[in-house]
Amino acid sequence: MFTNPRMRILGMGLLLVATAAMAAAPAITVEHAQAIMTTPTFGAAYATVKASSNDTLTGVSSTCCDAVEIHKSSFEHGVMRMRHLDAVPISANQPIIFEPHAQATSDDSMHIMLIGAKKPFKPGDRFDITLHFAKAGTQPQHFTVAKPNKK
Repeated sequence: MFTNPRMRILGMGLLLVATAAMAAAPAITVEHAQAIMTTPTFGAAYATVKASSNDTLTGVSSTCCDAVEIHKSSFEHGVMRMRHLDAVPISANQPIIFEPHAQATSDDSMHIMLIGAKKPFKPGDRFDITLHFAKAGTQPQHFTVAKPNKK
């Protein structure tokens, strides 16, 4: 391959740098990715996200809607409040769960808000949301539209 000793050393150095960079980025897994549309143009996406090492989910994006945002829902003085989150820290191997508030095991829950869908979605449709991480970079994820739960 390389006959010049300097080129061999340079090639090995580049290989070590590339290997170290790949090892530094956490592996991300996403499970149970689904969305429920509450109106023809608004809905929420849910999933369980896990990282192999500490990271931060710094945002979400998609071309399916005018905007997608990370939201936290909580009860404050007996009133349900929803607020936008700029980032969500993820501890190594500790999942963060985006779930409907009614299924949450605490008074707080998170979801990915779908604002201004560009087309009507029906159960079974699929679209992508890109998750943006501080260390792991971007990860597109397929979400499937589920039927809303009727009460």
